Parts: sequence; structure tokens; C-alpha cells
Amino acid sequence: MRLKTRIFSAILALMTMLSAISVCAAEKAELSADSIEIIFTDVTDKRTDVLEGEAKIMVSVKGAEGSASIVQTSLKFSGDLKYKSITFLQGENNPPKCFLYTPNAALVNSRKTLMPSIISTDDSIEFSGTTDLFVLTFEGEPGDSVTLSTNDLDNTYCVIDGEDIYAEDSASETAEASDKAVKGKTATIQLTMDVVTDFAGPASSGYKSSGIEVRITSRDNEGYTIYTVLNNANISKGGHRVGSSDSSVPTFIIENTVLADDKYDIEISGIGYVPVVLKKVDFDDPIEITNEDFIPGDVDGDGEVTEDDKEFCNEVMAEGDYSEACDFNRDNKVNKYDLAVFDEVLGGGDDDDEEEEEEITVPAKVKNVVAVGGEKSVTLTWTAPDNGGAEITEYTIKYGKSKTSLTKEATSNETEAEIDELDDDTTYYFSVIATNEIGDSVASDVVSAKTNEAKEEENDEEITVPGVVTEISSTATNSSITLKWDAPEDDGGSAITQYKIKYGTTKTKLSSSKTFKDVDEDLELKISSLSSGKTYYFQIAAVNAKGTGEYSEIYTASTTGSSGGGGGGGGGGGGGGGGGATPPPVSAPTYYAVTFDIGAGTIASGSAVINVEKNAKPGSVPTVTAPAGKEFAGWSRDNGASFIDPTNVIVTANITFTAIYKDAQPAQGNEGTVTPAPTEEFTDLGNHAWAKDSIYELKSKGIINGTTATTFAPANNIKRGDFILILVRMLGITAEVAENFDDVPADSYYASAIAVAKSMGIATGYENKFRPEDTITRQDLITLAYRAFLAKGFITESADTTSLDEFADKGDITEYAVPAMSSMVGAGIIKGAEGKVNPKNNATRAEVAVMCARLLALMK
Repeated sequence: MRLKTRIFSAILALMTMLSAISVCAAEKAELSADSIEIIFTDVTDKRTDVLEGEAKIMVSVKGAEGSASIVQTSLKFSGDLKYKSITFLQGENNPPKCFLYTPNAALVNSRKTLMPSIISTDDSIEFSGTTDLFVLTFEGEPGDSVTLSTNDLDNTYCVIDGEDIYAEDSASETAEASDKAVKGKTATIQLTMDVVTDFAGPASSGYKSSGIEVRITSRDNEGYTIYTVLNNANISKGGHRVGSSDSSVPTFIIENTVLADDKYDIEISGIGYVPVVLKKVDFDDPIEITNEDFIPGDVDGDGEVTEDDKEFCNEVMAEGDYSEACDFNRDNKVNKYDLAVFDEVLGGGDDDDEEEEEEITVPAKVKNVVAVGGEKSVTLTWTAPDNGGAEITEYTIKYGKSKTSLTKEATSNETEAEIDELDDDTTYYFSVIATNEIGDSVASDVVSAKTNEAKEEENDEEITVPGVVTEISSTATNSSITLKWDAPEDDGGSAITQYKIKYGTTKTKLSSSKTFKDVDEDLELKISSLSSGKTYYFQIAAVNAKGTGEYSEIYTASTTGSSGGGGGGGGGGGGGGGGGATPPPVSAPTYYAVTFDIGAGTIASGSAVINVEKNAKPGSVPTVTAPAGKEFAGWSRDNGASFIDPTNVIVTANITFTAIYKDAQPAQGNEGTVTPAPTEEFTDLGNHAWAKDSIYELKSKGIINGTTATTFAPANNIKRGDFILILVRMLGITAEVAENFDDVPADSYYASAIAVAKSMGIATGYENKFRPEDTITRQDLITLAYRAFLAKGFITESADTTSLDEFADKGDITEYAVPAMSSMVGAGIIKGAEGKVNPKNNATRAEVAVMCARLLALMK
């Protein structure tokens, strides 16, 4: 069975046209004498979709009248801003009819040149007068500028009614990055090529395109679209590929900053692949896509992979030819590795079995189900599955208040549905089934969404926090304890939404914590990675819409092992029976020497060397008098670069703390103000005077550094790994660690800090991933800081959330972050801006410095 050769001819013609898009000056001279004018317009202040630090320049053409089949612009730019993205205003990317050539951002920023193009091979695009072509977005620091200009006039032209018309004159435009604080958020998409496992590594240049494009389109702001070409280079080189180039399962991560409050449609496309489309995405969480959704093998571009596609690729390989549509692994050849994808996608079917090819089956499993809660309603969207050879006639949505009891049904003829007349402030669970003439597909994976909180109504019975959990039991292994408990008798008049569990190895320091949210299931939580033969202490509290109830009495349980324990007990204000556990034998304690190296200073009080029991803290530190002309700045560990509080260090070996001195400074006009020497000043703090004192205070203490010797980059977003490193430095936290998150490289500069934060329950991650290279939202940053300061005793937990009432956007705070945000606001650490606390905005380096300076004051 032959493929539709006309389609392949069109694709081949398109590729040939693109590769031959440049012509020399001699050829140009023989063509039409008419000319076009390229016009650049700074639209930064005219558009509502400009984020802080962005500049936008629109590119238009004048003098092109008629049907356009090719538009090519050779451009260059200079200045402090980097190219970010392009929004096309003409044409639609639907090869082989129309091809929008999107610049490769990593390559563009390395060369400072780009050549966006629009190619139409079927329905031509009508040009008249001045036609707007596209908008280029650049990014950097507010106030920085970029100058865009034509680069090569011989490669800047339109093909109008079959005739080439060139630009005769150069043009340029300068735009300045916006300083308007428009709310943005990080849109993260992870694409894992788990079927194309031999995906080619990057070229030696490090800027090789994968031929795959990601398009993000706002549903709320017309014309707001971001095109990104997937770059097959490592992230460290400005590309999108994670890990080494020869990784057996290639993974790409694409990050863009988008408008915070919009919803978006995502499309991922590439020649030879079935495009994947996701609708109504809010980017609150990273979007993960695999080859189950983005399917290789669609050679003829008809939206499905069939034996026809496989047959064509077999013929290409047998004849020694090349087709980009068959080159799924993008290594510039068609071979057995490309054909291997059909074994995965088609299941290794028999090419000669015509009856099997034409057999109609039930639809495939529905994928990419997304649920978004509304007022007494939930909106669902999903991707249409393979129809099994017959049209899908209906989708059935099963739902209920428990993931194991989906007793209600609704139907839809589209790939979306709104389920209404639901209860307020309630979590519902959903699964979608597709139906064709043969029957039903298997049910999709269950997803959940919570309806919006009920509007306050007059109620005779006041809602309070839940009662106390009293019935707790446990089972244990040598490395885990599984807690079981009953719901409290009194829910406070509002449904219990989660339970908080805090625990530790001493009754007075329950520094680790867990949150249990599956309240419709058995109340049972397994706590793993515990030490063998050790006794642990636990408290549990219930949470409802009003807040967190009182914690239970302390419950004790022991892991099995050398102590012979494994039961549990509780009661009596925190003592409790041991459940049969036998305490470990008493042995003589181990002591280590803690030395305080004072250099040229003198000790005013205390001792230079003290003996401290193993796993204890020093407790006391000598007072030091600095040598003449110097000031005592603080202690470093083993002569390290950062300051540390020795009284917070758990001693596990002999250790030395070194006194650090600095030149004595003259008295300051305002107490607490740090004025750096002129040679130490950062040059980019002009627009961030409000953060300057905090930045220099933290810099002087070795807690935070600049991005270079003279720049701090105050408006840049801070990474999750960097913030954990700052927290650990600031608090002097140390701990014995057994493991780290799966995605934290062992040799990374922040690995040790993240491992410590994990061991103490400060950083919990998700599915043992921490995403250290991701930017961090304000609510996540505040939650991490809150857990750390709670564990160190500098702040107390409170069920009172009234401190958030002054902020208009308190409803935007995700549930897990409410206690942290309310406590930190109540402590004066977080103050908000213009009546908002902006929980889901990405935190900037300047904001982090100010918050950390307030936390330092809290520690004092």
C-alpha cells in the first residue's frame, strides 16, 4: 500500500524551498526593480502582555502587494537584552501548507543574528499596504535596551505573486525593557523522548535544533503566543536538553515566563510526529509529556501512525535515501533505529496482515486529563485518544468524592466538559472514558480538583478548628514507622482537609514534618528513611477551613533493630508506654574537641577548646576581642568562606571554628545600615534602592554573593537550589544525611545544603524530586524559610490566619503554604506590596535579600 505521494512531494518542496531561501546579489539584480521597506516599531509600552524586563519590537513590511509565498528577514541586534521569543502575526504553522520558521534562541543569542521566515506552499497570504509580520520579544533587566536592525539586505525579501522583491534600505529601532511590575510565572514543560531512545546528541557547535517546536498560546490575551524551538543542547549551554548528550532516555525542559493569571493552550509539533495539544493549562505545576502523547511515526502528517508510514520509511531506508519525516531521532539518516519506533507505537504488527490492519477496536485510553475547580463546578479537558478505527461518539465522565468510588456520570461530545451543581469547597475525583461503535476504552487515570470555597453565609453555628486526634497506633520495620489514627470526634463544623504530622528523636524538638491529604482514604502514613532501633516521637493535628487544630499528645514508637523495639505508645503529655520496646544498652558517651581559632585576636571570656558529646551542640562560644583596627565579623567552619553560628552545629567529629575579622568601619548615621566601600558597590542596584542595605548586609556576612564582582542582578529570579543554600548558610544548619533528591547532582554546589534540608524535613520535594534549577515562587520560598525557622525555634506555628486578611489575593495562596505565609506575615517578615502578597510570583534576588535580612533580625 503506497503513501499519498503528493503530500510527501509538498513536504520535500517545502524543505527544498527553505534550504534555498538565500540567493546571491547577482541573482537579485536580475529580478524586479520594485522594493519593499522593512519597518521596526517599539511596541513595549503599547501592549498589555509585556512582563517586567521585557521589550517588544514589531516587524512590518511595506510595499508588498499581492499573494505572498515567502517572507524572509535577515536581522541583527545589539545591547544588553537577549532574544526570548517570537509571535507571528501572519500565517499559521501547519506544514506542509504553511511553515513558520522560528529562530533557535540559543543560537540566536550566541550570534546576535536571526532570520525569521514565513513560507506558504498552498494558500498564499494576502499582503496590502503595511503588513505586520511578527513581534520579537527580548528580555533582561528593566531599563536595559536592545537595538534591532536589518542585517543582510540580500536575504531580506518577499516572494509576491511568484516575484522576488527585496528591501533596498536598512532600518533599525531601539527599545527599552519595561519596568512595569506585570505579574509573571514560570511555564515549565518537560518532554521525555522515551521511545526515541537514541536521539542524536548536540552538534559540536552546541546549538543544534531538534526540529521540534513548542507553542504556548494565551486563552485570555488574544495574540499572545510564544514559539520555542527545542534546542538539542545541554541546559548549561543555553539549550533545553537535560543531562549528557548520550543519555539513553533524552529529556528536554522548556521554560518561559508567561503572564501569571492567564490560562494557556500548548501545542508541541515536529515533522514526523503526531502533534500533542493541551488546553486550559495554568502552569501551576510543570507539564510532563512523553512519547505516549507526542507520538513519533506520523510520516504523512495525517495525525496518526499507521502501517503506511512504516512502509514508506522502509522504502526510504532500502533505497538509501533520506527523508526528514522519517528521521525521528534527528541524526540526519534513516536507519533501523528510526524504524524501531514503529515496534513501540504499532506494537510490532505484521505488515502483511491486512485484516489485522483494518480491525476496529475500542478507543485507546484517554490521556492528559486536566481538572480545574470553579464555583460549585469543575471544568475538565483532555486529549482525544486513538479512536481504534471508528469515530468516537461520546465521552463519559465518572466522578465522585473518593477516588475509589466514582459513582456519578456525565457525558460530552467534545474533549472538554463542565461538571456543575457540585458542593462548595469539596475535592472531587474524575476519570474519562471514550466510546466508539465497538465499545468503551479503559478509564483514564483519576484526577482531582477542589471546588471554590463557599461564600460566607450566616450560620447559627460558628466554625472552629477541629478537635484533637486521640486514637493513634503504629507498626514498624527497621527503617520505617507506619502511623494509623482516627479522625477527631469534632471536625469544628467544617470538613477536615488534611492532617499535619510532626516528629523527631526527642520530645522537645519535633523538627520534621509531613502532611497527609488523602482524608477520604484510610488515615495511615508511612514515614521512611528512619534509623534502625531508634525511638521517635510524633504529634498529629487535623486541619479544616478554619485552620489547624490542637496537636495530639506525643505518641512514641520505635523502629526495629538493635533495640528490639517496634511497637508504639502514647499519652500523658508526651511520655507514654513503649509498646514493649527495650531501650538500647547504655554505653560511655563519645566526646569531640571543638576548637575556636582566634588568630590575632584575644579571648575575653570562655575557652579556646571545649569537649562536646557526640551529636550534641557546643552550647557556649567564647567572646573574642578583635586586634587593633579590626572588628570581629563572625565564625567560619574550618576556615570556610561563609559565616556560621557554632551553637547550632551538631558535633559528629573534631571541628575548628575560625574567627573572621574585617577592617573597623566608622560609625554609621543610621543603626543597622550597611554602607559598602565604593570599590565593593554593585553597579546595578539603581532601581532597587529599597533592597540595597539588605543586599550589602547579607554580602558582608557571606550569606549571599553577587553574580559578578560588580553586579548583583537584583531583578533576576532565584533558583530553588540557591535559596536552600542561602537558608543553610544563614542558620548554620548541619545534619547527618543519608540520601538526597533524585534530581540533585552529587557534585553540584548546592547538593550538601539540599541534603541537609531534606533530612530535617525543611525541603520535602515531590516524588523525591526537588527541581533545584527551577525558579522559586514566593509561597514556596516562604514555606521553606518558615520550616527552617520553625525547626530552629525562631518562629512559632499558629492556626490563626487572620494576618492574611489584609491582602486581596490571599485566596491565591495554595493550601499547603497558608500556615507559612500567615506566620511569616504575622512575624513581620513578609509585608506584601500594594495590598497583595503575590504568592505565585517568582521571587527575585532583591526580594530574597530583604526577606533574609528581616529573618536575621528575627534571629537576634
